[in-house]
Amino acid sequence: MAKFSVDGGDDDGEESSHHHHNLTSRTRSRPDHQGMNHPDEDAHHYSRHRPRRRLLDGRLEGGSRRSVAAPSAGADDGATGFGENGSPLVTLIDTDVLDCPICCEPFTAPVFQVIRVATIPCHNSMYGCKERVRYSKKYDHEKTCIYAPCVCPIPGCNFISSFQRLYQHSNREHSGSVTQFHFKVPFNIRFTAQDNFHVLQEVDEGVLFIMNNKLEPNGNAITVSCIKPSSFKGEYSYDVAAKLGASILNFQSVITNTLARSDSPPSAGFLLVPKEFFDSDGGTTLELCISKR
Repeated sequence: MAKFSVDGGDDDGEESSHHHHNLTSRTRSRPDHQGMNHPDEDAHHYSRHRPRRRLLDGRLEGGSRRSVAAPSAGADDGATGFGENGSPLVTLIDTDVLDCPICCEPFTAPVFQVIRVATIPCHNSMYGCKERVRYSKKYDHEKTCIYAPCVCPIPGCNFISSFQRLYQHSNREHSGSVTQFHFKVPFNIRFTAQDNFHVLQEVDEGVLFIMNNKLEPNGNAITVSCIKPSSFKGEYSYDVAAKLGASILNFQSVITNTLARSDSPPSAGFLLVPKEFFDSDGGTTLELCISKR
């Protein structure tokens, strides 16, 4: 926006031209040797010192016409609605000055131009990620980063790192607290109705899984999840069966990934084990087989 002065009386062309020349000269007389200013200060200076032109009968000098609006109190340039000679000030709404004359696109503050092309390290660099991404792509990268931090599922352990380091940590520190198994080899695991989970670790690759047990009104819901970033979606599947005499309940599903143990882990379904399948000791044995897809 630019400010214009509207005189109350008639002006001759010479006086009007002289006044316009002086005003334009004052607004353009800016030393070239000044130091570089902050982008916000430059933008503010430009908006306050844009050349003003006379508004005559609703038409700009030169014949062009623009919409005008009366100034409001408390404007950012401190105008009270009247110029130095007592004539009212008018605000010119000229959106053309906000567009680049070459590409006709709106001007962008330099700071945003810098941010758009700047690269920054991934938030997971402390866990091993070496990627540098554009600031605007930071969120998208971190959603799929394979170095997203995973939390140790063993109660009382606060270890947090990438999934590879977590597997090494579990094998080194918690070998006695996990159930070890091999891919594609069925194994039995016993649990009670009150056991919330069991931690499983594959022997050859060290991958960590969690068998979750959630108490439901009609029995216990059994699910299996893998501690791994979501970018590895759909790598494993499992087959779980509960037996009672000649009765067999079986469930197969793809394993979903999670970064930490949860009481309500994500899953594509579950095996519901009825209360009748638990023995007098309150426990039951499941046959579980985990495979790579």
